[in-house]
Amino acid sequence: MLRELYIENLAVIKNAVITLDKNLNAFTGETGAGKSILINGINAVLGQRITRDIVRTGSEKAVVTALFTNLSKNVQNKLDELGIEYSDDEITVTREINADGGSIARINNRAATVSVLKELGEMLINIHGQHDNQILMSPERHTEVLDSFGGDCSFLEDYRKSFRELQQCARKLSAMKKEQLSESERMIYLQAVVEEIRPLELEENEDIQLEEEYLMLKNSTDIINALQSSGAYISNDLSLIHI
Repeated sequence: MLRELYIENLAVIKNAVITLDKNLNAFTGETGAGKSILINGINAVLGQRITRDIVRTGSEKAVVTALFTNLSKNVQNKLDELGIEYSDDEITVTREINADGGSIARINNRAATVSVLKELGEMLINIHGQHDNQILMSPERHTEVLDSFGGDCSFLEDYRKSFRELQQCARKLSAMKKEQLSESERMIYLQAVVEEIRPLELEENEDIQLEEEYLMLKNSTDIINALQSSGAYISNDLSLIHI
């Protein structure tokens, strides 16, 4: 849970430390009193997109630090995955927003990317607005709402794992079918070749003999010319010599 929020130079707030009770906390006030600034500060430490306009006029940067306690198992697992150490079941998340537009994020004083901050922030706090009920109109969000209500997302992860395995099996099956089809087409081709040469009643190794004869006939002109030239040299008849 969010236990404490420290804000410095954020919009109209110069410096404030807000301690939250483990029960219900309510912030009231007229329009412009600064209620939305608190939400903007919380969004900042959750890794949400912010602009330099949020920095207090005349300040170099704004700083928002949030203390979270009683970390859930999912948050602890994510911290372990990121290699971020924590103790006493609590962490601090800081976001510094520079007046030039840049920002720096830290988790337990360790530098972190905004994307990591956002990924972790989604596990730390749920912020609901006045139009949240509209997600019920989006069928693609129904599974998320149902799993969130049930408090167990393991079924979804099991389904995703099984679906990935199914995709792998489908790819292997497709590859096997293509291989089988290729073998079948080659078998048909070879059978056609066999049927074509069967009437020739070829004997074993006759193809080698035919190839040798073919090569000999192919070179017959050169052989005849060579023989005639040899005979001419022997008979001393130069008119028969081929150069």
